Amino acid sequence: MTSGRSDSEPSPCDANSAAEALDGKVQVRLLSGLAGIHRHEASLDEAGQLLADILHQHLCTPVVARWKLGQHQRYTWFCGDEQICRQMAGVDPPAPTESGDSTVHCLDDELGQMILDLNLGDPAAAQVIIATRTSSRTLDPADPFWNDLAIAAEGALQSARRLDQHREERVRLTAVVEQMPMGMGIFDLDGKIVQLNLRGRAMVERFSWTELSPESHSFELFDAQGSPLPHERWPLVRALHQGELVEEEEFILQFEDRRRHVSLSVLPILDDDEQVMSYLVMARDITHSSQAARRKDEFLSVASHELRSPLTPLAGLLRMSRKKAEASQLVEPQLLIRAETQVERLQRLIEGLLDVTRLESGQFPLERRPVNMNRLMLRILDPWLNGPDKERIELTLPDQPVMALVDPDRLDQVVTNIIDNAATHGREDGRIAVRLSADDDHLEITVRDEGDGMSQEVIDRVFERYFAATTENKSDKRGAGLGLYITRQLVEDHGGTIAIDSAPGQPTMVSIELPRHR
Repeated sequence: MTSGRSDSEPSPCDANSAAEALDGKVQVRLLSGLAGIHRHEASLDEAGQLLADILHQHLCTPVVARWKLGQHQRYTWFCGDEQICRQMAGVDPPAPTESGDSTVHCLDDELGQMILDLNLGDPAAAQVIIATRTSSRTLDPADPFWNDLAIAAEGALQSARRLDQHREERVRLTAVVEQMPMGMGIFDLDGKIVQLNLRGRAMVERFSWTELSPESHSFELFDAQGSPLPHERWPLVRALHQGELVEEEEFILQFEDRRRHVSLSVLPILDDDEQVMSYLVMARDITHSSQAARRKDEFLSVASHELRSPLTPLAGLLRMSRKKAEASQLVEPQLLIRAETQVERLQRLIEGLLDVTRLESGQFPLERRPVNMNRLMLRILDPWLNGPDKERIELTLPDQPVMALVDPDRLDQVVTNIIDNAATHGREDGRIAVRLSADDDHLEITVRDEGDGMSQEVIDRVFERYFAATTENKSDKRGAGLGLYITRQLVEDHGGTIAIDSAPGQPTMVSIELPRHR
């Protein structure tokens, strides 16, 4: 990079009219000017140009300054006659010498140049090139003044270089903090928020948040149990006024229509004297994991209930059967049928748990083969079509057989889960309509019940693992929340989609679309 200033018109300050006397006052002013460069807080490029300007101003001669980093020349600055400066800048410099050493080289018969090599630490180096008349006795390389000048120039450039490095480090650090996958902020002892990164702004849903006052935020704060916290009990406010710090504690940000769970830490930032100068806030959004943990807890509670529910009557039925057998009495088939029904409930729950484990470990491969879907649907619905609730079930099939490349056992599981849900959550006297249709590439299975419908909030979550919806007056029919989760996974493994169309008080229709030839 080359920069500089040239004299547009002849002036006393050029190589051919350089001052014959560089007296002590001029030397002091020159060294003072170089020492003051750091007060400008200039970048290296700006400091180098100031160096050239000050030397030209006091020496009244063209000046070139160059900065090298390793083998690469990064900057060239000049001030004075442009032609002479460019000529000097084009001369191959000698090898760097110790700080303050100077040499004189001739540009032509009357004009020479003095070169000061500045040692700025490996691999950095710099040079100052000063045009001089060869007949001049005032610009004497042996004069100790040039050593002092070299030291002052070194200090000015080194200070600017450190400032540049500091700025670059700040930019890098700011970029890292800004892109951290957690919310990070710093607030000072006056409660002013001096920095808040991108994730932090997203968490509080504010483009900027400048202070901790109650009016400056767009949410209310709750503790992990859901109890509201007054502003004076906020962790940031407690840290500021009472010195109470928190580490990885859960809080809830309550916005108008939603909540965000966060894990929050508030830590002090200390100065060299171990005094608190500000506070660092770190926050992780744990909404998803918190909801998953709660659903898991709910599942364990429901699963425990579901396991106990068949075990209690099963134990009673087996006890009755044993007593009858011990008394040489006939055990009624109805007792064994009822016991078998409870065993089947247990089997379904245990199979559901095993299916989830296999799905999530990738050990649930599909065994596809060509299947007559008309026959498969008849087989799946046979228990309903020929059972006590046969009046509720209506099956519609195409006139022509529909062939598809599917896993019949897993598809049986899918359709059975959907019909079980329709029977569980629909009206007891409501009908359940099942339809199979197809075109050249896809088949569709729909199940429509006449239940109480679902809200959009339930529809959005109904396929989540461990989520089990309840309907009014049917809380006893709540399941473990695995059936629809497994159903969606199996449909997607077939390359298909599943969707629900419902509304409160309206029928619910579940649609499954699958490719026929995939």
